[in-house]
Amino acid sequence: MRIRCGSTRFVLLVGDRAIKIGRMRPLRLLFRLLLLPFSKKRREHFFAKYGHTFLQAAWKDLCAGLYANRGEYEYCQAFKDPRVMPTIVLLLKGWIVIQPRGRPLLPNDVRSQLRVFEKCRGRECEMTFPEQFAVNADGQVVLVDYGRAETRTALKLG
Repeated sequence: MRIRCGSTRFVLLVGDRAIKIGRMRPLRLLFRLLLLPFSKKRREHFFAKYGHTFLQAAWKDLCAGLYANRGEYEYCQAFKDPRVMPTIVLLLKGWIVIQPRGRPLLPNDVRSQLRVFEKCRGRECEMTFPEQFAVNADGQVVLVDYGRAETRTALKLG
């Protein structure tokens, strides 16, 4: 078993499964709230990304892992997109999701396959990071982390 820690979730790699557990981020939210009064740009970004009211935005920032898990599961169920690793189980209202575990990419896999995902650019999108991809059981390179809304939007456009 291996454990990975992302910005919004813990991932347990157990056998042939990846178990993603949403985490709460109280310290990040606290520091962000301390900085918001001093930066108009940060404040605008915070409300644009997480919600229009203060309570909605604070809750979505605090529980970003929950929303990432739910977003992956809902996207997978709605679109059955072969470019992503399917999210097969949703537990505890989205705090836990389970995916099949892929094998890590080889350098050749990255160069030859990531062109499929060219629509997404910028630091808000997981598709710009090779470590967010794996090779599925069929030998295809697929995106394993598509929890951010920006990534799912790019997948819908592409």
